[in-house]
Amino acid sequence: AIAITRAPMVTNKTRHIQRKFNFIRQELELGNVRIAKIHIDDNLADSFKKALPQRKFETHEKGIGL
Repeated sequence: AIAITRAPMVTNKTRHIQRKFNFIRQELELGNVRIAKIHIDDNLADSFKKALPQRKFETHEKGIGL
């Protein structure tokens, strides 16, 4: 996803998602968003998507300010 937003390429597989990424590219150019790779151990959104061990959950909980 990061590569697609940075490189304006069109292939048969990406043609149907180009509209969505054009918006993201515009926001990147304006400096309104930043796209970065987040390692799985540092991804605070994991606690919203899947069950985590208690220690990791508590670390994420503190990280998002709960």
